[in-house]
Amino acid sequence: MAINTATLSGHAGAEPESTNFDSGSVVTRFTLYQNEYRGDDKEQKVHRFHVEAWGGTAEYLKKHLHKGAPVVVQGTLNEDRWEKDGANRSRIIVKATRVEILAKAKDQDETAVYDDDPEF
Repeated sequence: MAINTATLSGHAGAEPESTNFDSGSVVTRFTLYQNEYRGDDKEQKVHRFHVEAWGGTAEYLKKHLHKGAPVVVQGTLNEDRWEKDGANRSRIIVKATRVEILAKAKDQDETAVYDDDPEF
């Protein structure tokens, strides 16, 4: 049995980028940045995570997520592999199933959550 679950919090590093496909599908991608402070001198280390959302979650992010917004992402980890200049490359992508934007959007009265995978 394998468990593939990730929950991350941080902030959106840039405006999300969305792509609409001829099939009607939509994907929204953004980078989540997470600051970590270490030791007594509070040395800062920044972690960067690539996040990808499809369907309703992608539409939601396209409308509501903006650069710098604090966000919590839940999803699964997926490896993206490709070849460039004869070298094999890879990166881990978080495929988001639930996203919570922690800061209030201008057009909302409270924090916003989109969940593609509701509890049963």
